[in-house]
Amino acid sequence: MTRIALGFAVVTCLAAAGWAAEADAPKETLAETYGKDIAVVENTSEPADDVALARRMLDDARARDADDSLVPALCDKAYALAVGEEGGRETAVGAMKRLAEAVPDRREDVRARILDAYQQHYQQSRGRERGIAGRELLATLRRFADALLAERRFSDAAGLYRRALPLANNLRDINRSRTEWKLEYASTRQAFINQADRLTEHLKTNPDDGKSREKLVRILALELDNPAAAAKQIDFQSDDPTNKYILLAGMSLEKLPPPACAALGQWYHELAAGASTHGRILALEKARFYYRQYLETAKPDAAERPAVEAALTQACDTLGTIAATSPALTLLTLEEFEETFAEHFPATNNVAATGTAAASSNWGDRKPADALRGERTDTTWSLAGPSGWFRADWDPPVSGRYVLLFARGGAPGGNPWGRASLTLNNANPRRVVDMSSGHVLIVDLGITVPVKSLRLEFRGKMYPGLAGVEVHAEKATAADGDL
Repeated sequence: MTRIALGFAVVTCLAAAGWAAEADAPKETLAETYGKDIAVVENTSEPADDVALARRMLDDARARDADDSLVPALCDKAYALAVGEEGGRETAVGAMKRLAEAVPDRREDVRARILDAYQQHYQQSRGRERGIAGRELLATLRRFADALLAERRFSDAAGLYRRALPLANNLRDINRSRTEWKLEYASTRQAFINQADRLTEHLKTNPDDGKSREKLVRILALELDNPAAAAKQIDFQSDDPTNKYILLAGMSLEKLPPPACAALGQWYHELAAGASTHGRILALEKARFYYRQYLETAKPDAAERPAVEAALTQACDTLGTIAATSPALTLLTLEEFEETFAEHFPATNNVAATGTAAASSNWGDRKPADALRGERTDTTWSLAGPSGWFRADWDPPVSGRYVLLFARGGAPGGNPWGRASLTLNNANPRRVVDMSSGHVLIVDLGITVPVKSLRLEFRGKMYPGLAGVEVHAEKATAADGDL
């Protein structure tokens, strides 16, 4: 039987935390039931019997009539037997998932040990299996980091994103730019939390420091999106008009009359100019939200309506440009797309057909406009050579979060795009790698924004082309977390 030190290090740390001592009785029951089997497998050099026993213990932990008090001990031992062993990763991870169900308070332990299992599997794998194991580890790191980000545990999330980035680079993962974006977001939010803590302590002994208080209120209300916390720091003796907006931002939407929504929209819109990159996105999203709320609730003939409509358009356009600079790109074969994602992107929800298209050339009667008809297979348009460009424009813009690019039909690998690039909304171009016939590229902008234009540059071989171009709004898919 082999063992990896990393796995035991996690278990040792957890035992030191105190939870192991509380489980003495279940462990005694476990020893009575499995003691002989455990002794046998721990004295052999073959990993298969360890994994087989671990699977049996996991099956017992999953059984409907399982003793609830025994489940944690079963899961712990199943994990210890299986982790690091050939063919044991699935059982080790399953044991931890069952443990999380039985003891929700052990979620942190479970996350650490699941990552440990994937890490060991990756380190032990070779050849093609190593790439598969690496992608599994990367997906798990991202999933746990995203969960921490949702819990506003920015420092912990940043740690996992940092751990994921070198792996993403080694695997040439197409979504590594989005991981960089999330790492930057988590890191800067934690920096703002630290700054807010320092300012809060400073103001306890220097309550009349107006500049520090103004800075703290701005960080809390904008960068950390916590107007309730900002309201607690307001100096009500001051006539700063910001105080009014902070209080309004903390009120429930039902209590805000239309003029207040318009005012809040304008306030957030103005705040965006002096915010960090991520704070700017947040401020513009808030402005967009309150502008829309005003337009939904104000009277049709309200005097402010034209100005609010213009401001909303401006906020949306700015968001569209920002989102287009760093979209997440997911490359799939057509078969993978149809199996996993097609149901979440029904063709009936595609809004791209209203656009116009042009290209540097086209083969025969394959016109660029044909690529907007909603086809996903075959070849609706292709260049008349290996290099050139394709462009689509929407006037008025269509609202979308996802842009789907279906390469021309054929066996994967044919008619490659070569050194291709994608430019959305005239923002900075993004490199597109490994795109060829029989592939689909899902472009996730992160938020729903106006999509005005799309441009593709090809430096390929043969006749690169498209089956179709689609744009879908955020509500078009129920599986955002899968992208």
